[in-house]
Amino acid sequence: MKSQFSRLSSTPLAHAIKTHVVETVATSVALSVVLLGSSTWNVWTTYQGFKNSVTNQVQLRSTSDEVVYLDEVLTMSARMAASTGDPMWEARYWENEPKLSKALDIVTQMSTGQSKAESEKTDAANDRLIQIEEQAFQLIKQGQKEEAFQLLLGTDYQDNKKIYSNAIQNTIAEVRQGIDQELSDYSNRLLWAVSFTGISCVFLVAGWSFILYVVRQDIRRREEAEAELKASQQSLQSAYAALESTQQDLAQQAQSTQETNQVLEQDVGHLLDIVSSLEAGDFTAQAAVSDRITGLVADMLNQFIEEMSRVIATVNATANQVNLGANDVEALAAATSQLAQQQVESVQRVQQLMEAVNRLSQDTLEQAKVSSESFQVAQAEVEQGESEMTAMTDGFQSLRIGTQQITRRVTSLNAFVEMATQFAQAQKRVASLTRVLAFNASMVASRAAEQRDPEQFATVAREFEAIAGQVNDLAAQTNQSLETLQQRTQQIQSAVSGIQDDTQEINQLVDQFTQRVDRSSHSFTNLKRVTQQMTQLGQQVTQSSEAIASAAARTLQSIEDIQGDGTKTEQQSRLTQQQAQKMEKIAQQLLDRMQFFTLNAESTAATPWIAPLSAATPAAEDTVNLLDADADYSPVAGFEAEQPLITA
Repeated sequence: MKSQFSRLSSTPLAHAIKTHVVETVATSVALSVVLLGSSTWNVWTTYQGFKNSVTNQVQLRSTSDEVVYLDEVLTMSARMAASTGDPMWEARYWENEPKLSKALDIVTQMSTGQSKAESEKTDAANDRLIQIEEQAFQLIKQGQKEEAFQLLLGTDYQDNKKIYSNAIQNTIAEVRQGIDQELSDYSNRLLWAVSFTGISCVFLVAGWSFILYVVRQDIRRREEAEAELKASQQSLQSAYAALESTQQDLAQQAQSTQETNQVLEQDVGHLLDIVSSLEAGDFTAQAAVSDRITGLVADMLNQFIEEMSRVIATVNATANQVNLGANDVEALAAATSQLAQQQVESVQRVQQLMEAVNRLSQDTLEQAKVSSESFQVAQAEVEQGESEMTAMTDGFQSLRIGTQQITRRVTSLNAFVEMATQFAQAQKRVASLTRVLAFNASMVASRAAEQRDPEQFATVAREFEAIAGQVNDLAAQTNQSLETLQQRTQQIQSAVSGIQDDTQEINQLVDQFTQRVDRSSHSFTNLKRVTQQMTQLGQQVTQSSEAIASAAARTLQSIEDIQGDGTKTEQQSRLTQQQAQKMEKIAQQLLDRMQFFTLNAESTAATPWIAPLSAATPAAEDTVNLLDADADYSPVAGFEAEQPLITA
């Protein structure tokens, strides 16, 4: 490098620098400020363009998500109104229908190209769905709930629902593609801006190195001239004895000049070392500040190094933490969706068990009817035997009472089973709502993972809080319904126990009848046959009762599993809400730190700018508590802001 500087020092430019050292340093400082300002302006312009385009795309995507959510709310309200006949669901439907229409209008206005065509399909399908739902509400008011429910499950409704869903999904896909394209374009622009800044820094470092080298050579030449002057003074000392006092003054001045030149040479060498460190990428070096001309250069160089180090470290750390938080929220949403699916499977198992109990109850009722018919045949046979008439009549009366009691218990058990079946259907609807909320949470999490705007992060966090509240309410309703079902199951167990006791009493009476029929070999032969049939029926009733008890026990176990899954879902919802609050706090801290950058009012109003995006950040692995919510990102003290580039 020194040989190259030696060749350059013989050029006319080097001669001009030697003759105008102060002017050259001032010009170099001004050129450095211009290059740094142009780099800052380029980055600011890129940021503003990115912010305007991506904000529109994100708003379109958020509105599409709101359309999906409101559509599910309207569908659920219509079906619940048809299922229960409660006017509350119709009121809820008409409360949310204007919101859906408004959201669809926003999507249609903001969409372009294929996305606009998909929005028009969504509007047409939505209008048809609203017409069908209005017809369903009219049927409900007329008391035709079953017809209204079938209308909502009809082919026309499902086809339009499918068209509506596909159009929304296509819109979301196109929005995501547009966002990816915007990110790619602005990443390229950012790369060019960084390249320009790097090239500017290289030229600045090279220019300053050359200027400092020329100044250093000038100082060395002055020292050589001073040495020659001293030699001339010594050779002329004998001839100019009268000027001895003047020579002493000149010697003192020469010594002062020599000391000054040595100090300047040391300062220039120190600045060259600092510049070499910057070329190597070391921003921890600091230049010594003095009251000489080199002190101004060292002070400006120190300020530049300090602020670049602070900004790079703050942006890098904040981007990493925000990316980790988005990945953690997405993992929580996936876990919540998995728990909701487990609840749906448990509810289906409970419904299957209830159907099995219902079938067993029907079999028991049929067996009781057959037992009653056999009893009537046995009563006709008893009339033929006068000697056993009185005893047999009393026994049959007792048997009839037991059979009627079993019939009543089976009827009560059937009613309990129907109530349990209704509960299972209600749980299935709750599980469907839980899946919808989990799907919404997953979509918001995906959106948060792709988001880099701190203001949008705050909006996403508030959406997560709303979804977590709805999931918590559903979990509370599920727990309350499970307690009611547990009480019904205990009542079923009591009824089954009573049936078993009555069956045992009937078996004892049948044994007594068998002994009496044995003593009447001829007249009670038919009675013996009928009694054996009744004994077999009693055993079948006992087996059916045991099967019902076993099914009820399995039902209770499945209900406990559902209750456990509901508790886990509630815990996951709390974790999601806490994570969203941490992400909001991190976004606010990043906004506070970015207030350090300042521009004048005219530049801020006339030029857009975009902040650099993090190229790649590590993903979260197994934990959801990696965000440092207590990190300090306060602005650097001692610098006054004319106007903040980004405000909270």
